[in-house]
Amino acid sequence: QLKGMLIHKFKLKYGDKAEQCINNEVGKFLSNNRLTEENLKKLDEKIGREADLRAKRQDVLEDHKS
Repeated sequence: QLKGMLIHKFKLKYGDKAEQCINNEVGKFLSNNRLTEENLKKLDEKIGREADLRAKRQDVLEDHKS
């Protein structure tokens, strides 16, 4: 249930395009880290960085197409 809740929260925040990244990072987080506020902040930052990178890559691909 916790995994589903975290995935849902991050999908709302970062969008469905980052879904695979979110699923992977949340899965790794839950298997390797303790559930603390600090660790959740780190997870949020990591997913945010990945979402930004994916968005930039997508923008570059769209520029090349046009």
